[in-house]
Amino acid sequence: MSEFLSQSGLLKGVKIIDTTINLPGPVAGAILGMLGAVITKIESSSGDPVSSSPALYRTINGMKNRIRLDLHNPQDKQEFLRLVSEADGILVGMRPTALAKLGLDYEILKAINPKLIYCHVAGFPKDSKKKGTPGHDLTYLAESGLLSTLFSDLTKVTTQPADMTGALYTAIAFLSGLQFRNSTGTGTSIEINLYESPAILGLIPNHDNRLSKNLQGDQICYRVYETADGWIALGALEEKFFNSFVQAIDHPEWMGKGDKLAEPGDEIFEAMKKIFKSQPSGYWVSIGAQHDVPLEEVRSLSPSKEFSLPYRF
Repeated sequence: MSEFLSQSGLLKGVKIIDTTINLPGPVAGAILGMLGAVITKIESSSGDPVSSSPALYRTINGMKNRIRLDLHNPQDKQEFLRLVSEADGILVGMRPTALAKLGLDYEILKAINPKLIYCHVAGFPKDSKKKGTPGHDLTYLAESGLLSTLFSDLTKVTTQPADMTGALYTAIAFLSGLQFRNSTGTGTSIEINLYESPAILGLIPNHDNRLSKNLQGDQICYRVYETADGWIALGALEEKFFNSFVQAIDHPEWMGKGDKLAEPGDEIFEAMKKIFKSQPSGYWVSIGAQHDVPLEEVRSLSPSKEFSLPYRF
């Protein structure tokens, strides 16, 4: 957890109950916890499936107060409702029928705490024909058209865009609800669905096919090149960066030609491939630093317990 953020106290005193499992809701709770909120995670006797990966579970939930409650048990249910009555907000993630059956739907909890900010992380939106349909990240991406847009190999989907963007939107929704409550004195209910959440990742290809192609790594100035010991990413989209780079490698005659397609047989492209492969990645990173060119080594993710936000205050 980011110690800087946890000590900044931006949400100091805000109490949030997290009843969600898996990824979207719990990650949203972690984000809000990093901003200073006190997060109480309620888990059933079966726990959270993510606990099968202890390191990931601790990263997402380690900063939360965790309580086991069986909401079918009257005594545990009363303790849960007591917590709701004292909370600023709650994160729920079940389908509407399950929420109603457990007494977790908004109307019931609003009667207990009218100032409650209720964030429901759903699969499909409540005004769609697929409302209540079960799903996971892969199926939301498939239905939205983003699976084939974001991944060239449909058999290797290595990230969870729907879950993670859903988590971000949930945190934003809660902050918006908090502002609304502070302005009006009343709580609110907000639904965040995982089907529409990752749409922002397809914003460019959906609106500008030309720009999308420019950004997919097909230009000489904007692509990944093999080096003597790995790979380097050249991000010289702006002409000034590309011109600076080609001057640094003693090829000023290539200035202004970075937007050419990186096609096999192209004289500049073939030459650049050879030049990059002649030196290790570290050398090219140093060239970038010396000449103000976006050049970064392609690294692998390293195991980390750190989960922080890209904010600085």
